[in-house]
Amino acid sequence: MASALTVATQGASTGAHNAGVHIAPTLNQAIQDSVRRFPTRPALSAKRDGAFRPMSYAALASDIQMIASALNGLGIHKGDRVAILSENGMNWARIDLATLAIGAVVVPIYPTLPANQVSYMLRDSGAKAVFAGDAMQLAKVKAVRADCPDLEEVVLISGAAEGGVRDLDSFIALGRDFPLTDDAYKAAWSGVTPDDLATIIYTSGTTGDPKGVELTHGNFMNVISGVPTIIPWDETDIFLSFLPLCHIYERAAGYYLALTGGSQIVYVEGSSSVERIAKLPLNFVEVKPTIFLGMPRLYEKMKEKIEDAAAKAGPKKKKVFDWAIGVGLKAARIEMRGGKVDRATAIQRSLADKLVLHTVRERFGGRIRYLVSAGAPLAGDVMEFFHACGLMMIEGYGLTETSSLAIANRANNIRPNSVGLPGDNNEIRIAEDGEILCRGGNVMRGYWRKPEATAEAITADGWFHTGDLGTYIEDGFIRITGRKKDLIVLSNGKKVAPQDIEANLKTSPYITDLALMGDGSQSVVALIVPAFDRLQEENGAPMDRAALASDPEVRRFIKKELDRLSVHLADFEKVRKFALMDHEFSIENGELTPTLKVKRHVLTARYKDILADLMN
Repeated sequence: MASALTVATQGASTGAHNAGVHIAPTLNQAIQDSVRRFPTRPALSAKRDGAFRPMSYAALASDIQMIASALNGLGIHKGDRVAILSENGMNWARIDLATLAIGAVVVPIYPTLPANQVSYMLRDSGAKAVFAGDAMQLAKVKAVRADCPDLEEVVLISGAAEGGVRDLDSFIALGRDFPLTDDAYKAAWSGVTPDDLATIIYTSGTTGDPKGVELTHGNFMNVISGVPTIIPWDETDIFLSFLPLCHIYERAAGYYLALTGGSQIVYVEGSSSVERIAKLPLNFVEVKPTIFLGMPRLYEKMKEKIEDAAAKAGPKKKKVFDWAIGVGLKAARIEMRGGKVDRATAIQRSLADKLVLHTVRERFGGRIRYLVSAGAPLAGDVMEFFHACGLMMIEGYGLTETSSLAIANRANNIRPNSVGLPGDNNEIRIAEDGEILCRGGNVMRGYWRKPEATAEAITADGWFHTGDLGTYIEDGFIRITGRKKDLIVLSNGKKVAPQDIEANLKTSPYITDLALMGDGSQSVVALIVPAFDRLQEENGAPMDRAALASDPEVRRFIKKELDRLSVHLADFEKVRKFALMDHEFSIENGELTPTLKVKRHVLTARYKDILADLMN
């Protein structure tokens, strides 16, 4: 699935970073190199008993070897598939790295998925073992275990196990009872080559059953080797881990990337996304990270909260806030293109920083060098806001099938609303129909057990069809204009790419989510999830959600928001009719993918009556 990357770096120079980063041929070699170079430095950290407690690289290496021994004791060997169905945490990483160390293949499964989808991925991958995070995830496995003939071992990571299930302690005990000798262990991890499969990541399935993307050790290391010119990092960096490790960007950029440079990864508190979001502000202040990976909607919400706080501080402070942001933006627009800020503006920005801008950075702990946004395009005004606050944002683009990064802006060479220039280690071209094609060492080996789908996606000469549409803008920068399969073809033949329009409309603080529709209709229509709490608090909207969705005043207000944000659109691209939903789209009800992308085919089938009325 497509994924936009946005990186924000604080204005200070980062030239010293990556001076000692060594890019190894495989993930196994990269981890061993970090252990050798930084044995006493913290590798992973999580909160326990009220404090973040780090694990050193040496301790991590010992655990990896112990768990690798346990896997070997279970009869899991090179090429076997091992699934992880769990929330983020140190155990996720330990199990993952141990699996890779013996040459086995990791199959990450989103813990938000229902049992039937878990069953599909376990069966399709032929997983021999699965690690379930807790009792809730174990229940899913138990419900489908009979349908998974290859599944031999189930291990419960957290909690007491029974009935043919091992708990983590008893599993690790196998490593002590049947340890791999140092020579055997080294032979195992060093015997893995760049061409060996590291993982099978199932795409989100916005248009049907998910496909297993085969990524090799070489795929990951190809991407990592191209990152230093975009995101310099080293052993002094602290990554605050928030996104699910099942997601390609967290896996590549927030995890493997961090460990290859000897950096520390600190896991945000919480056993669910809701808990992690609630704990995030506190963890920023406690951890004082230098690098953070989030999603566009999260950054949009952060921006809204900062602006709301300024508005509630009173008219005088709001005026100072707006002035400071304006000064910061003036300087940022010069620096984004590699220019030098004039003396007068630099003096003004220094004052603005003392009065306002530094307080924004303090919300992130005060040491942030990079903010990374993945999963969807980031609106230009959000990017510019963080630039104005002293954070340089770099937007880019990648997919699961390209091991994450394929295109990116560079520091001091940035175009808002563009994903940038091709990565250092891959080629990009745009086909006649506007589809973006990618070729290079980052492109997947293929789709697991789907040779026809692989042949359809990758040409004989190695060009991968991304399914995304793009266009060149100034200086060869690329802008993503939509998803090829999502194109709305109106009855008059006009074609509308919905993703950019949706991203822009969602910048309204009164719209939580929306999906544009209208294939075969005379005009574009929309299913809109309003921001219930904000409308109720600020606009006196009905407290009952169904009543709010049908309230004429609310509809008029949302129509004004649509009009306000659509002035730049062609007439045929504007939303003419819309329905307000009385509930949010969610992963649980199948309307969103685990990475929060709308499943249009599900919405089309589920709300066919509503859409029929809108499209008449």
